[in-house]
Amino acid sequence: MAETAELTGYADVQAVIDALDLAGTAVQPEDDAADLGSGEATNGHVLTADGTGGAAWEAPSGGEGGTSLTRQHAFAAPYSYCGTAPVDSLTSAEVWTITRLTISAAGAVTATATATDVAWDDYATATYS
Repeated sequence: MAETAELTGYADVQAVIDALDLAGTAVQPEDDAADLGSGEATNGHVLTADGTGGAAWEAPSGGEGGTSLTRQHAFAAPYSYCGTAPVDSLTSAEVWTITRLTISAAGAVTATATATDVAWDDYATATYS
């Protein structure tokens, strides 16, 4: 059977809160996000709210920030090379997507071609289509 008591003021309410140790079970403003952990979340996923009080870890989508990428750039007239790969990829790893822009003498982009699953180290000799 549950016990009941009459709470007559702030001190009584605070005493109950202290006795329940609610601060030890709830997220507090001074808590560090790293202390909360992410359970079984996949690396790179973000916490999303469903609008009905639920939340889940999901792959980021759309907008700025999405999946983090490593970027490289090189210019060797008449080409400008822009490469992206997953964060921390080696330049020798064949995981890069490289876009080659052909730049006219006037500075206009006259053609664009892409090479995928290539090493950044090979940007000048990769096959573009």
